[in-house]
Amino acid sequence: MNDFLRIGKILNDLKIILTLNDTYDTDVLYSNYTETFHGLLDYIYFTNQYLELIQVLSMPSHDDVIQYGGIPSLLFPSDHLALIADFKIK
Repeated sequence: MNDFLRIGKILNDLKIILTLNDTYDTDVLYSNYTETFHGLLDYIYFTNQYLELIQVLSMPSHDDVIQYGGIPSLLFPSDHLALIADFKIK
């Protein structure tokens, strides 16, 4: 198992223990996309006890992401797509 998968498993286990929510749930299939790899490497976890999720940044279309073979590209200069969320403190 590679390090990214191991870290993902640890985070998922921690999510269960702490009852954390993921802002994007399972809607996001990837935050990094190259010709040889794509996967979800970025997360925003929060707890409903103290925070209320107001909104999240919409993810770009798959067609836009692959238009230049993946990211980074002319449309997306970073090697990761931005995950952005607004919260209200309870």
